[in-house]
Amino acid sequence: MLGGWNFASNFAAPFLTVYLLQQLGYGMGTVTTLWVVSQVANAVTLYAWGRVSDRLSNKAVLSVALPVFFACTVALVFARAGAPYGLQLPLLVAFHLLMGVVGGGIGLATGNLGLKLAPAAEATSYLAAVGLVSSAAGGIAPLVAGALASSLASSEFQVVMRWLSNSSTREISVLRFAHYEFLFVIAAGLGLYVMHALSRVREGDEVSERQVVQELVLEARQTVDQVSSIGGLLSGLFVFDRFSERRVWFRRKLAGPGEVSSPE
Repeated sequence: MLGGWNFASNFAAPFLTVYLLQQLGYGMGTVTTLWVVSQVANAVTLYAWGRVSDRLSNKAVLSVALPVFFACTVALVFARAGAPYGLQLPLLVAFHLLMGVVGGGIGLATGNLGLKLAPAAEATSYLAAVGLVSSAAGGIAPLVAGALASSLASSEFQVVMRWLSNSSTREISVLRFAHYEFLFVIAAGLGLYVMHALSRVREGDEVSERQVVQELVLEARQTVDQVSSIGGLLSGLFVFDRFSERRVWFRRKLAGPGEVSSPE
């Protein structure tokens, strides 16, 4: 499963920047901003994913995060459909945000799952084999994808609806993708195998995807409450209050033994 995940995730990801620059025509500043959005979302939600995986299981986290990740991968193909309405960039921001959120959970859960499933007597050799297979799969995937993208550079796939009447004929393009977009569709197809392989993994009691989402939302709400509440913001000042009290107590101690009163 881990080897399949590394192959699928590295099949199209290295070409995302090139796709945004060349095929969609965005500048380097916009592409960098999208990358920053993804990384910030990853970092902010990593702690919440860790708490959820501790309470439930790593498999439960993957059962929610993997479908969202691959759905966003294939959704990149449809982002330019919103260009006539000014929605292409907002859609790309939303997809990068979601991919960053679930990417943190996937990275954490896959690492924990490899450690947890390692046999006690052969943990070292097992982890070495997993690392070797995962690294090989992650290295081969961009090579295969690059060769495929070169061969499909001048190809285009379209699904067209045609309306015929006595007076006119109209054609509407329902689905269209070309060049690098083929890679995103193929990567999403590979994701189906990864999720099938995940279903065969056994890690404790089975947990529903709904429960994982509820736990993640609860963690997010608690984090927001701690950051946004006045009490949460002022709690960081308690250290300085304690330091000030300690200084007063120390000065009283130097002034005379009879006046010592601990702030504790």
